[in-house]
Amino acid sequence: MKNKRLIWLLCAILCLGMLAFVGCGSSEETASEEDAGTQFPITVEDNDYFTFEITDRDDLWGEYTYRITNKTDRDFTLDAEKAVVNGKTTVDVFIYQDVAAGTNAKEVFYLDEDDLSEFGEDEELTMKIDYSLFDSDYNDITSGSFEFVIPR
Repeated sequence: MKNKRLIWLLCAILCLGMLAFVGCGSSEETASEEDAGTQFPITVEDNDYFTFEITDRDDLWGEYTYRITNKTDRDFTLDAEKAVVNGKTTVDVFIYQDVAAGTNAKEVFYLDEDDLSEFGEDEELTMKIDYSLFDSDYNDITSGSFEFVIPR
């Protein structure tokens, strides 16, 4: 009986400790304070085929949420594996997104802070993404690039 009470007491203490830890400063509060100057969504490309927007940022994980809106009457895939920051540093973005005709899709890409370590925290960063657009039969529709300032 004494062991059951001890185990229950330890479990209760552990649960309360976890609740207190979770309540101490969430990343959402921090991100909201830091993003106060950044208005989302940010349209970074708008052409005859699609609109590409950055809709949110999570600094904790280096995660950027994007939305691609398909402005055509056929399904396509947007593929972009690499990007160049400030014309000199190549980073992986691994964007590979299927988008049905007339719809949009939301997904994320990540920027590792280690990849950006050569730049100062206050330095404006411009990202250029080269992309390919192809249909479900892997026929090329178009390719190109778009460039934008990375919200930090």
